[in-house]
Amino acid sequence: MKRYSTEEELNCNNIFFTNKMKYLNISTLLNKEQIPYFCWDRKLTVKDIQNNLQRYSGLQKIMYTAWIMREAAFNDVWYFLSPYDVFRELSSIEKFLGRKKNFWRYILEKWHELGKI
Repeated sequence: MKRYSTEEELNCNNIFFTNKMKYLNISTLLNKEQIPYFCWDRKLTVKDIQNNLQRYSGLQKIMYTAWIMREAAFNDVWYFLSPYDVFRELSSIEKFLGRKKNFWRYILEKWHELGKI
């Protein structure tokens, strides 16, 4: 599945923080050195998140994926993850999704029923 890579493809108006906590435009997601808004509890850049997703495996990757799904806005999740990969691993991921578990299960099952993934 395709991961989004341009502001037009993402097509949303989310807000990001810099190290100085200034509000920024969605285009900062495309700046690999920026810290996205959903890293409120850790100091990770966009590049760090992407590298960790490639480097991690097993339970560590499942928990990291769930963290992104819990903290990032719905549209922003797809910049880092693919719907197919999330659907394939949903049974492992969902136990770490907390109160968002039912939301994600519903969305991904519907997409699967519709042949989107």
